[in-house]
Amino acid sequence: MLANHIGKSVGFPQLSELARRSQQLIGDVPVRKMPRVTTQLVDADASINVRLQFVSGDQGVPEIVGAATGSLVVRCQRCLGPVEWPVELGFHLTVVDSEEKVATVAEPFDTLVADGKGVDLLEILEDELLASMPLAPAHAVATDCEPLASDDRAHGAGSTDSVADVADVIEQESTKTPFADLADMLQQARGKN
Repeated sequence: MLANHIGKSVGFPQLSELARRSQQLIGDVPVRKMPRVTTQLVDADASINVRLQFVSGDQGVPEIVGAATGSLVVRCQRCLGPVEWPVELGFHLTVVDSEEKVATVAEPFDTLVADGKGVDLLEILEDELLASMPLAPAHAVATDCEPLASDDRAHGAGSTDSVADVADVIEQESTKTPFADLADMLQQARGKN
């Protein structure tokens, strides 16, 4: 039943009716249908299991309680290789039919405006996935990173052979203090006066 609603706008009257009936939509959504998410992935041949529950909220407006689970393959920012990112996402949104009503809805939920064209459930899911993605995905342990290939080094990815070598260089650099030579320079300046 989720497939019937994904990628189509759902108007405010429809949302209100789904909420009145406490309708639940469950299904798998192919990641390929979310172009903004696929730009962040190494492999877009995955699906996300989605559950959307529509409820009549205490504030008199429809609410969407959503959950998404699955696994996506993103690019590690250390080694540029693939790393699995487990998706465990939950969200709760209120829906109003005009901008003026946004201010009347109490926190803590985000509020969507279902204007004349309604809301797109796929776009909501895509927004929530993008917001939850790590800014700089990386393997949990640096030793899990793949060695950089020689053509990566040629394109400016680095000149060391492995992530462990990069970590050693960073550690050596971090032991240098930025103002270590300042004391010597001040002393030399005082000696000249």
